[in-house]
Amino acid sequence: MAVSNDRRVTDSTFKGTALKRPKASGFTLVELAVVIIIVGALIFGVFVFLKPLVENFRHMETTEKMEKISRLLNRYAVENYRLPCPAVPNRATANPPYGFQAGGGVDGAAIPDICPTTEGIIPFRTLGVPEALAVDGFGNYFTYAISPAFSQNTYNELPADVHPACRTADWFYDEGKNDGVRVMRNINARKARFCCPATPAQGTDLNIRDENDAPVLAFNRAPGPDGYQTPDTLMRPVDPATGAVINTTGGSYYLAPQVPPANARATAPAYILISHGINGLGAFIPANNTRNTAPTAAQELENTDGDNTYFDTKTRSTNIVTRFDDLILWRTQDAIFAEEGESCSVP
Repeated sequence: MAVSNDRRVTDSTFKGTALKRPKASGFTLVELAVVIIIVGALIFGVFVFLKPLVENFRHMETTEKMEKISRLLNRYAVENYRLPCPAVPNRATANPPYGFQAGGGVDGAAIPDICPTTEGIIPFRTLGVPEALAVDGFGNYFTYAISPAFSQNTYNELPADVHPACRTADWFYDEGKNDGVRVMRNINARKARFCCPATPAQGTDLNIRDENDAPVLAFNRAPGPDGYQTPDTLMRPVDPATGAVINTTGGSYYLAPQVPPANARATAPAYILISHGINGLGAFIPANNTRNTAPTAAQELENTDGDNTYFDTKTRSTNIVTRFDDLILWRTQDAIFAEEGESCSVP
């Protein structure tokens, strides 16, 4: 009989021998730490990559909002021959209600003769837009400032209230005689009041300076308190040789050439919009009627100190705290009308 060499496994084979279990699978602490480091590096890399993209997006959003606000202000000025006053940056205000131009009264509808403040936030309710438009892409409120000469109520304006440059023959018509005295009337006195404003009180008009601390544009101030001349002196022809007014009682003012007004029409900053950038330093906080932390950069500080001087500078720094990162947009009265397809040079 053949003997099999097969070895049969029986229970007795493992008697006295301990069964070995397979090792448990998983991460060790070292492996886990390596994974965490790798994931963290990836997240950091994505953050570093996305950060400038996010900042650029917010920058573009802010620029688009400023352009939209500017168009709204331009349209308001062309339709009303004045700019709206800034809104008081205080949610608790009741007169006028929050979001209406300062001086607007209990219902916000009144037109102030003179704005009680020349700096604040966008009067979004006066402009009929959502409050969100008054906030830039970085979550800060825009600062809105004006020159008082462009915000005064222009209803019932008289020729004497209009700068001489808008009291020429182009702007006037002859209404005839009143008690024997020839009367001249401005064709569009309200527009003349806006396009040819009187020199405002010293120190209250906008003063915009560049990175070299040089004035960008300002009123051409005439000698004397306002440089006015009487309408008749301007409207009646003057003898160029003697300077004497001729034909002062006659029926025609235009038999001889008129001498141009001594004071040229001033083109000046009418309003300025400021986004306080990603650092938001100095921006208004309407929730508690305060400003954000004051900037440390001198030029940014100038845009938040409440005076009439503002910087529109190209100077930049990589330091988020000390850098100048404000975004600026401003318009003159001529630019306001030009952007609406109209002109400040004609009635």
